[in-house]
Amino acid sequence: MLNVYKQTFLHSSATKVRSLQLNFLHSFTSFFFFSPTSTLYIYFFSSVESVSAERGKPLAEDEVRLGLRSGGRLELESGAGARRGLKPTERNIVICCSLKIIMLSRHASKLLRHSYSRAVSNCRSFASANVETDPVERDPAPFFFNEEVQACLRTLTTVDYSKVLRTRRDGHKLKPPEYKFLTDEELEEATKAARRRAEKFLQMPPVVKQRLDPSAPLCEDAALQSHDTVKYVFTDITFGLRDRERLIVIREPNGTLRHATWKERDRLVQSFFPKPERQIQKPKMFEGEYLQDLLNRKEYEFILDRACVQFEPDNPDYQAVTREVYEHINAEKHFDILRSTRHFGPMVFHLVWTSNIDNLLLEMIETGRVKDAALLIRLYHMIHPTTKSAVERCEHTDDAEFIMHYARLESTRKDKIQKLLQSYKELQREREIVAEGIKLAHGISSEITDKV
Repeated sequence: MLNVYKQTFLHSSATKVRSLQLNFLHSFTSFFFFSPTSTLYIYFFSSVESVSAERGKPLAEDEVRLGLRSGGRLELESGAGARRGLKPTERNIVICCSLKIIMLSRHASKLLRHSYSRAVSNCRSFASANVETDPVERDPAPFFFNEEVQACLRTLTTVDYSKVLRTRRDGHKLKPPEYKFLTDEELEEATKAARRRAEKFLQMPPVVKQRLDPSAPLCEDAALQSHDTVKYVFTDITFGLRDRERLIVIREPNGTLRHATWKERDRLVQSFFPKPERQIQKPKMFEGEYLQDLLNRKEYEFILDRACVQFEPDNPDYQAVTREVYEHINAEKHFDILRSTRHFGPMVFHLVWTSNIDNLLLEMIETGRVKDAALLIRLYHMIHPTTKSAVERCEHTDDAEFIMHYARLESTRKDKIQKLLQSYKELQREREIVAEGIKLAHGISSEITDKV
């Protein structure tokens, strides 16, 4: 058995095979077997039409068929023309493979009949199947993607066009500025295009539950124990599949067949289908002192942008990095650095999700964003509807009173919130007095203004 696997199946013979009839696999297309020792290269090519062929159909002269026979035996058959079209050494490989497949049929056919369809369906729903294994921990995704929550996060992000559409130092060549004379209609259209571009830049990264590695093995075959000292990786490289839908299984040296872990999947998928700017290994900038140095330099947006490129949203490394950045911003009260960026909404959601909004609330009141502060508390009530401030409704419609209602029942810093709100009210009264004085200086009375 091992001698057959150690031989190299020549590419020239694989290209001469028109179709590989697979009567027992109904969704098996373009499967690729890879050995880390680079001694095993076997290509199976099939098409949707060839899969539907019935067992027992006569072979064409240039066809090769892998079929399931009575008693659960697997046999490799080839037409006379296919055998004549191969070199003698290649014919020997085909015949030898046929004999060895029959010898392995007892375990292989059992695995294929009872495990393959289940393995494919499990892999095709890999993300949703693995994130729901812990019913105690809540999944943030349904809350984050709620339309009302999304509207609140977009409002809290605010849009500063000078910041959103600023020149970015991301390695791309800068375009020279263009000056145009526009009509009113053209100016309005250009403004709408700029708004659409700003909305694209402010698209928030998703917040989802952390993924879990599959634990149950697919098969444990004692006959394959110690067959080799390396692991065999089987990867579905069918064109057009999503990365999460690809079946990737690993045969351990002890004979255990299991799904690949998420780290193994990420490494293999990046090897076969590389994504721009994504590295196979985790960059050093996300580790220890390197990350801390970037945080001390306030490079928050750079860290989060790079994390979005390197990791998937449910990757534990991505969530660990973003959590550390958000907590550092919250501790240092550097919220304004992320405001009007695509990461401000996820940061607000994280603080609300962890019931840690007091610092952000204080910052909003200090900067005069009282409406945003009230909206932040309403968002908190959406995600935590059983809290005291959510259950005991506030009778006042004023934003300041609504914030004070929350501070009395929930906040650990209610004294400071109360002082800031008092200062805000006094400032508002002073502004009203100044505005009234300006009106009187221009001969405009408040009564006339009210009538208008």
